[in-house]
Amino acid sequence: MFRMILLPAALIAASGYAGTITATTATGTWTIGIPSQSITNGTAYAGYSGGNFISAFNGSACLSSTCTSAFDGFWTASFAFTLPADTTSASLVFSGLQADDRTVLELNGTQIGNGYNLGAGGAAPVAGSMVLTDGGPNNSYSFGGASSEMGAVATGFNIGGSNTLLLIVNNTEAGSYGALNPRGYTEVALTGTVSYTESGNSTAPEPEAVVLTGIGMAAILAIRKAILAIRKKKGGLNMRRMDLRRIGLAGATLASIFAAPSAIASTIVGVDLGTIVIETNVNSSIFNAAYPTSPQTYTYNQLLQNPNNATDGITLDNGKTIDEELTALGYLQNNGMLNYNFPFVLGASGSYSQDGSPSYPALDPGVISLTATSVIGTVCGGANDVGDTIITDPVDAATTYSKILGCESFTNLNNGFPASSTTNFPVNLGTVTNRSTGTVTDYSGEVTVTTWESAGTVDSAAASTPEPSPAWFVAAGLAAMAIFQRSGYFFRFFRTGAAPGSGSENKSSVRSVLNFTESENIS
Repeated sequence: MFRMILLPAALIAASGYAGTITATTATGTWTIGIPSQSITNGTAYAGYSGGNFISAFNGSACLSSTCTSAFDGFWTASFAFTLPADTTSASLVFSGLQADDRTVLELNGTQIGNGYNLGAGGAAPVAGSMVLTDGGPNNSYSFGGASSEMGAVATGFNIGGSNTLLLIVNNTEAGSYGALNPRGYTEVALTGTVSYTESGNSTAPEPEAVVLTGIGMAAILAIRKAILAIRKKKGGLNMRRMDLRRIGLAGATLASIFAAPSAIASTIVGVDLGTIVIETNVNSSIFNAAYPTSPQTYTYNQLLQNPNNATDGITLDNGKTIDEELTALGYLQNNGMLNYNFPFVLGASGSYSQDGSPSYPALDPGVISLTATSVIGTVCGGANDVGDTIITDPVDAATTYSKILGCESFTNLNNGFPASSTTNFPVNLGTVTNRSTGTVTDYSGEVTVTTWESAGTVDSAAASTPEPSPAWFVAAGLAAMAIFQRSGYFFRFFRTGAAPGSGSENKSSVRSVLNFTESENIS
């Protein structure tokens, strides 16, 4: 009899458990490693692009001489998690893998994804290079584009032990190609969820099940005691032992029903909310005829959550609303951000923030207003100083390029042929359990990512103001003068027309020419 009573508790213990682990990059959950600076457990900082980007450096950039002297452009971000010993299945679903400038994602030492140049959700496959170990070779590497920036894996996990997701990041200031560069902005982002199922063999019965089982057992004992009392009072009423066993069996069955209500009444209902996030990315390269070997690049990123979702106020079992869960998964609302990198000799980079509240959905950004929020390096004033506003269509590469520079005159604007690709992928939001009915509602939705790839060209006409890096040309001229001054030949010949050593040179000529050069207004 008692075996029959305890059986439901055993069934409850073996009923199984499903759990999830959020593996999305966020400050505090990922550990930074910078081998060249002997840092193995550094703190992740918020990336300059917003969202769930993280960086190895406070401010997201290595710019000071102190930093660049110790940093070689290689760093990592790691996330450790443990799976229970009774895990029967595990899987990782990831998306939004992107980096400035390139990254490879590994699970326990096995490569499972890669990304480059802030191209999440639609970057084209490209041949580049990658340094996978600090101090290692910069070998050729094929980046898979959109298909490698998201994926799902169900093997390679350490059950009952520690697991590690590792993001290997290379800073190059040149995207997917080129050698490591210690200077500049660098960041990485990933949205990921680990799901696992336990057999339940190591899980004790729920407290409610234990209490209800105890109540059932107490009720059966009370019934048995009452029957024995009746038998004694009636002078040994002829009741077969089998009757008592049947009563006990009925009581045990009743206890089973109360002790394991979830095993009987539990129902899982799936609810698809449809498209709940729309992400737009623009990756553009512009080639100026005056600088044919120096591609100028900018990116535009926008992420909008569906504002009309009637279920936004629902609280999930984890305590978060659907909007809060989307943010926790890395889908942070971003009204629009444009970041540019124009690698002239002295370098120039900066960012713009989109004005106003964009409408949902907005697959094509169209003509928008942007206000400059940061600028680094020598650039033309009037359009990209902090607080300046430009109106442009980010999909039009060359036009946007000229708007950002502002002080140049361009001809033959060729925006290239913009190509876009749209990718849809599901996202699991969580469950809502009705305790009274045992119904579990599992909420999910879709993320739509549209990416524009554009390559444009421009011809630089007569500039009304200097190019972004005129100081290089001035420095080159002064260096040449210094060389000629040291030899003495140029200035003597320039002043007197006499060859050195002829005795007719004027010793004050060098001084007068240099004084003229220093006082000249170079425009």
